[in-house]
Amino acid sequence: MNRPKILIVDAQIAGHHILWLGLVARSMLELGCDAVLLAHGDLDEVKSRINQLDGELLSVVTLAGFPRGRKTSVETYLSAVAAVFLQYRCDRIILNNFDTIASGLFRKVLLGYRPPQCLFGKINAIYHRPRPLDVTQKTLGNTWKRQGMRLLLHQGFFAGILLLDPFLIESSVEMYGAYSRFVFIPDPWRDNDEDPVCPPELVGAQTRGIRLLQYGVGDRRKGTELLVNALKQADADVPLTLIIAGFQRNTGLTDSLAGLKKPHSFVLIDRFISGAEEKFLLQYADYLTIPYLSHYGSSNILSKAAQYAKPVIASDYHLIGRLVGNYGLGVLFKDNDARALASAIESLSATSSCSEQLNNYRHQCSYQAFKKALASIMRFA
Repeated sequence: MNRPKILIVDAQIAGHHILWLGLVARSMLELGCDAVLLAHGDLDEVKSRINQLDGELLSVVTLAGFPRGRKTSVETYLSAVAAVFLQYRCDRIILNNFDTIASGLFRKVLLGYRPPQCLFGKINAIYHRPRPLDVTQKTLGNTWKRQGMRLLLHQGFFAGILLLDPFLIESSVEMYGAYSRFVFIPDPWRDNDEDPVCPPELVGAQTRGIRLLQYGVGDRRKGTELLVNALKQADADVPLTLIIAGFQRNTGLTDSLAGLKKPHSFVLIDRFISGAEEKFLLQYADYLTIPYLSHYGSSNILSKAAQYAKPVIASDYHLIGRLVGNYGLGVLFKDNDARALASAIESLSATSSCSEQLNNYRHQCSYQAFKKALASIMRFA
């Protein structure tokens, strides 16, 4: 019997895109499928990034590229997907990051656009930030997009839609009734069998007291500046060490960190972090910080925290705030409020009382739970 062949598509390769591309592909292989990856950009760079995450994956999948030098409009995007789908005789499609085209697609179908016929009933879309499905997002644009999704669901375009927000599943099913195709998929952690390696920046560093880890690429929206400002305002009775790990884009961050009051200290690891170093940092930290600025949607940092039973300090905004609050995963503070964050930091103790809650959440966002969700939507379970 022939193995089902799955086309996995992503028009971006930065951040979580390449992580999810690898996780989805590996899941499909383990579910008994063959995988074709359709990625955007320079294929040598795509290969390099995939190899950093999974050194064996490219030997067992087929890699294809979007047309070079063309603007990726909705029409161009779906035409390329259809061409590769037919070329490699695939059975199903997973849009790894449906957000790339969702808004444009919903608007265009209301104006009469119809996607290539070969895609209908074959599309499984992973929708990371599904604002049109969220009734709290009361804008005229989202109202229009809801109607576009309704039309595509009625036409049978989607085989399934995977949402990272468990609180949206029930309301989405109610909204679209018999035509709904919604399944929850967690933002997963995965076992790392590497031996932990201490980053050289930490060797011999004078770390004091409670260790806070701010992890990931330093976009402004990640709230690193807010966190540093909060530490400057917090009472210095309890010593804290802030570890910032991952490539930072804020050139003035070192000067800002130098203004921390003693006995607080910091360690800045401003570069790409290897898997072995990540494992060390997650084991070494006492708390993980998620001070994101009005961030809509999920964060893999929350899953990593649960994996290593580390409580978080997080903004109370949207999904992250709701998950932390509902499941008891750490300490919340008012979004975008440095003084509220300072108060949350002042409340910390060296030992956390939420290990049981973190362990329970750990099972909900495991790689096995992630793979099970893909299996159910692909009807291989």
